[in-house]
Amino acid sequence: DAIHVESTNASAAADSITNTGTLTTSGNSANGIWTSSTQSNVTISNSGSITTSGQNADAIYAKNTGNSVTLTNNAGGKISATGSNSNAVSVLGATSITNSGTICAGTISGGVCQAPSSGGNAILLNNTYNSTRSTITNQNTGIISSPSTTAIQSLQPGVDIYNYGTINSPTNAIVFANTATSVINTVTLYSGSTTTGALQFNQSSNGEKLTFSGLNNLNFNNTI
Repeated sequence: DAIHVESTNASAAADSITNTGTLTTSGNSANGIWTSSTQSNVTISNSGSITTSGQNADAIYAKNTGNSVTLTNNAGGKISATGSNSNAVSVLGATSITNSGTICAGTISGGVCQAPSSGGNAILLNNTYNSTRSTITNQNTGIISSPSTTAIQSLQPGVDIYNYGTINSPTNAIVFANTATSVINTVTLYSGSTTTGALQFNQSSNGEKLTFSGLNNLNFNNTI
């Protein structure tokens, strides 16, 4: 891993990582940033570039069994993974993600996420540890993209996604876990945003919520 942080302490700053430069790995299972915490919050801020090309090598892998993960990808920030079965961002635990840059399960060229693809997800969420809801806020300059697979995949319910920017995939833009639960997922699409690809809500829930907030239909490239 380019950066590896593991903590069992309850310090507020135990897992605080800021990247303003370039992190690159090419080995299998060589993550860009790998962090795990059992007690303290995890905070990651990126304004630079994080790229992995090895198999099973996430650009950012964050695990938090006790609290939550806060990830901010600032404007101009690039997070990408091109190796087989690699995700640009993978979070185990509750999370709050704010993206103003590019998160790509593929290669970023000229600001565009394109093949070769990792076969993984741009963002993969899996919160099995607590009932805290997870949020993804994609700002108007933000791009969350996969050139071949699902852009955002959640393996557990309880996720709120707010899209002001671009979420795209030739297959699935967003896929939520299909599981019997009273915990719902929500997606809000704002004016000026673009969402390309299928939205797959939890078919075992009758409370899933899709909200159009001033969105122009021309920017919603899906059939309802």
